[in-house]
Parts: sequence; C-alpha cells; structure tokens
Amino acid sequence: MSSRVDPRLTDYIARVPKVELHVHLEGGIRPETLFAIMRKNGLAGDARGPGDLAFLYRHTGLSDFLGHFKAAVTSLRSVDDIGRVARDLFRDLSRQNILYAEVIFSAPIFTRLGLPLAELLAAVAEAAGVVEEAASRAVR
Repeated sequence: MSSRVDPRLTDYIARVPKVELHVHLEGGIRPETLFAIMRKNGLAGDARGPGDLAFLYRHTGLSDFLGHFKAAVTSLRSVDDIGRVARDLFRDLSRQNILYAEVIFSAPIFTRLGLPLAELLAAVAEAAGVVEEAASRAVR
C-alpha cells in the first residue's frame, strides 16, 4: 500500500474554502520568525538558525507542549513582536484559503510583561488590516 497522497486531493484541499475555529496566535509562530525575534531580543542562546528550534514544534504530551509554549511566548517581548507574529499567521491562514478564523492570544501574559493591552490589540488589528488589503478578504 502506497503512502503517497494523490496530488488531486492535495490540490483540492488547498483550494477548498476552510474555517479555523480555534487557533492561538502564539501557536502559529513560524520557526523563522521565532528565531529572528529571539535573536533580536537576545534570547537565541546557542541556536544558530530556525532548525535549532525544531524541538519546540514537537510535543510528547501536555507538559511538553506547555513548556514549549512558554518558551515561545516569553520570547515575544514587544508590541512589534506580536504584530509580526500576527501578520505571519494571518498571511498563512490566507494562503491556506481559510476564509474565517477565530484567533485568540494570551493577552494577560503580555500585559503582565508590561505591554499595554490597547497597543497589543491595535497591533493585531493592524496586522489583520494588512492581510485584508493584500488578500482582499476579511480577517477577524
């Protein structure tokens, strides 16, 4: 039995409109973006590239996931970091032909780090606007 996926199915899945009913902004961080943000914020440690962060995207259980989530979230130190992650996520959703997404993020974590809630919300809204304009579709 072949494990290859029929290219027609792959094409169909790419084209069909989709919804995402529960997606965490922080969970959509691209490895390249996370590495760039970690470097900018002086948190990259021994990581030399996005590949060195691959372990953060493989989880063996809830405890493992929560540790990885914490490592990613605590790397985001500014409103600009949140805006960058939001732009990437909204672009990725658009490329996947996701027409509706309910995106949430851990605002209380960031406000405890001293980031103003109004600025966080504005950064996410601005990111949505950039993608809406580029992709001619609504982002909510």
